[in-house]
Amino acid sequence: MEITRIKVLLQVFILLISCFIFSSSAEAQWTSDSTTNTPVCTLAGSQHNSPQLCTDDSDGAIIVWQDTRNTSMNIYAQRLDASGHARWTANGIRLATPSGNNAIQGKPVIASDGSGGAYVVWEDLRNNTNGIDLYGQHIRADGTLLGSASGIAVCVASGDQINPVISSDGNGGAFVAWTDSRPRYPSNYAPDIYMNRLSGTSAALGNAGIAADTAGGTQHLPAICDDGSGGCYIAWEDASSLPYSIRANHFSASGAKDWGMYGYLVYRTDCGTCYTANASHVAVRRDGQQLMLAWEVTSVTGNGQNIMAARIRCANAHDSTQLWAHAVDVTGDIPYDQVWPQIFSDDSAVAAGADFRGILVPFEYAWPGAADDWNITMIRVLGDGTTQLPGSGLVYDYDMQPHGQVGYQAVQVDSSVLTVWNDARFSSSPDTCIFAQMMDKSGNRFFPSYRTSSTWGKPISHRATTAKQVAIAPRTNGAIIAWTDYRAGTNQANIYAQLLFKDGSLPVELENFSATCPTRGEVELSWKTASEHSNAGFEIERSPVTNGNAGNYSTVASYQTESALRGAGTSSAEHDYAWVDRVALASPPASAIYDYRLVEVALDGSRTVHDAAQVNAGETEGAQGWSLGPNQPNPFFASTTVPMTLPTSAIVNLVVYDVTGRTVAVPIANKLLPAGTQFVTLDAHALQSTAGTYFLRLTATDPTTGELLWQSAQPVMLAP
Repeated sequence: MEITRIKVLLQVFILLISCFIFSSSAEAQWTSDSTTNTPVCTLAGSQHNSPQLCTDDSDGAIIVWQDTRNTSMNIYAQRLDASGHARWTANGIRLATPSGNNAIQGKPVIASDGSGGAYVVWEDLRNNTNGIDLYGQHIRADGTLLGSASGIAVCVASGDQINPVISSDGNGGAFVAWTDSRPRYPSNYAPDIYMNRLSGTSAALGNAGIAADTAGGTQHLPAICDDGSGGCYIAWEDASSLPYSIRANHFSASGAKDWGMYGYLVYRTDCGTCYTANASHVAVRRDGQQLMLAWEVTSVTGNGQNIMAARIRCANAHDSTQLWAHAVDVTGDIPYDQVWPQIFSDDSAVAAGADFRGILVPFEYAWPGAADDWNITMIRVLGDGTTQLPGSGLVYDYDMQPHGQVGYQAVQVDSSVLTVWNDARFSSSPDTCIFAQMMDKSGNRFFPSYRTSSTWGKPISHRATTAKQVAIAPRTNGAIIAWTDYRAGTNQANIYAQLLFKDGSLPVELENFSATCPTRGEVELSWKTASEHSNAGFEIERSPVTNGNAGNYSTVASYQTESALRGAGTSSAEHDYAWVDRVALASPPASAIYDYRLVEVALDGSRTVHDAAQVNAGETEGAQGWSLGPNQPNPFFASTTVPMTLPTSAIVNLVVYDVTGRTVAVPIANKLLPAGTQFVTLDAHALQSTAGTYFLRLTATDPTTGELLWQSAQPVMLAP
């Protein structure tokens, strides 16, 4: 009975004492501190010019940037998993090493390959007598480069190929489009639109690409999206005649054009001689079997740039029917400039008899006032094409702060739009920051709390740096954000990232996770969270380590059956957890090394796997020369004696806690003790003579270096 009682008490002790057992072996990288964030690359040199990222298809992200750590400028990439850990070589993997190692590479774009990896394309000057070319790389989820060491030749035609855009093709490849200045005939370098498709390790349409539009004059600034069936849509600015217009085309996987040789004319201002009403900066996105487009147009009434939009039905490859009778003037006669639109579906129900729904269009808006007062704004257009204009109070401002909010990027999360931008609202500081806001189709702002209109945005990187050039990629219930960051100095550009959830909270932060074996065959697992977001609970996975190799994990405990593993939901408070795993060991005694890892399960079922901690379940800590207790007698009335053994001299702290974690006595405080066994007497008066369970915690550190040598904990009971 006494042994059984002690075991029960030991389990209770483990559940309560876990906050005193620390290890950094699986510390999560996402933080809940907007002045800290997650470093992606912090090498000397410069990592800049707008990092780009895409999903890794497992709630993480692959981030690419241009980097001057070498003698020239190259392209590097890093993968952050769902918990924010860097999965590839520290500070990133170089994606191509051309002959001579001195190519200037820049302006990378990236798209998921649908299998945890990505395709990356960039501008490349390795053939500098030939102009700017496009090269790319296909990188797997494990960081393996599938293309050659020098990269994949996307377009090496004469002239310049610049400003690439990229989209996944939905079949494991990616489409790329760009502005191309190869001569159509001698001395004519007017830009055209070209495209290519990447598949596996090569450019499927040749190393010169194929023409999307080579009409006379200039065509440039393409936008691209997939068609959901292995093809893509490309839209661009057509400056072949005045006023400039917007064209689009559908391309099959083989590059065949379905909307005519020079594409479908989406928009041109029809106002006689108003040649200044030029259209530009088109954005394109697919909504089921419809194509949504938004673009700038110079106002014919002289009040600056306005935003236009259109919906095109594309039920089959050759269908290009405009669903609204004409392009919709989204911003109407709003004064000043509205520029750089993006476009999303409003996800509203399609009305009876209709075949389309509304759109949400965020854009930058030159707010009346100082020249630098740019704001981020969004307007909704209903399914019938009716624009909700300022007179209805339905222009939705993300920030309304002075000194400029620019360079925004946006993604759709559920039926709302999550937007991030570079923010200079703090006029008293030279720093700029990264802020975020999410709004629904009714104009409700969600950060920092739902329907709060007196505050404008959530700080992502808050006054810790001069942060610029932000990018964003969606993940379950939120997004991952990356940016160029100057916190190391004005001449030191690095890359940082942050996870943000759709309710405005920053992520679960796992402070520590440890695995110890105080008794052979019993592994004590303990961990602490600094905060939690939508956390249903934890699962514990175990893998045997054979010949140094692990990876065959099985679940040994789950929150679904064990109440001790249930999460705290969403909480900013610290929480402590613990579990004991009993391992069946062979006889005679043998080494039994295991890796243990935590799996967080969110309320929506999404899972985050943390790094493993390793332990030998066949070798107790006492076998290494360290031990604490058990005390005798236990339970006790007046006093009890606690033995402790040190295999080497150490600075020792021995502390007594009650069940709430409150310190009630410190028998040994920062005392240098020699190697050997010593006995400590614990008096009942030190426990305030109150019956109940208490806990001893011993920590031993190296007297020279301060390094933690050992720690352990032991329950003691004071009898009534």
